[in-house]
Amino acid sequence: MEERHYHRRNLPHLYYNDGIYFITYRLNNSIPNHLLKELHEEFVEARKNPTKLDLSKQKIFKKYDHLLDENILNCSHLIIPEIAEINKKTLHYPDNKDYALICYCVMPNHIHVVFRFSPYAIVGRFSESPMHFVFKYQFFERNRVSLYKNA
Repeated sequence: MEERHYHRRNLPHLYYNDGIYFITYRLNNSIPNHLLKELHEEFVEARKNPTKLDLSKQKIFKKYDHLLDENILNCSHLIIPEIAEINKKTLHYPDNKDYALICYCVMPNHIHVVFRFSPYAIVGRFSESPMHFVFKYQFFERNRVSLYKNA
């Protein structure tokens, strides 16, 4: 049976215990702030017309994805082999434990991930966010690699 879960922390989170999730996350400063603000304003405006909201969200997502692919600020840390490997390991670590990793794509400044929660997953273990653990581990490992290279 599909259950809907919603909670708020710093950002609202909505997830279902069953379903396939597609998440894109990016490096900080990979999109200029003024362009992010424009996208946000476009989204706020789109919410005023619920009948066209789905189409508007698709257009906004395409613009967002294009900005990431265009890589205006030349933020390409994810192509560094050590950092790419850290991301690969951290995406695979919870695979078959907390989620089933379907696929992912590591780009120079962002990552696309497709997964399904495991029926045995304790979603709260991610601090109410499915990728929270992955982010924490990646942050730790990236810092470790940076310290090692600078030593």
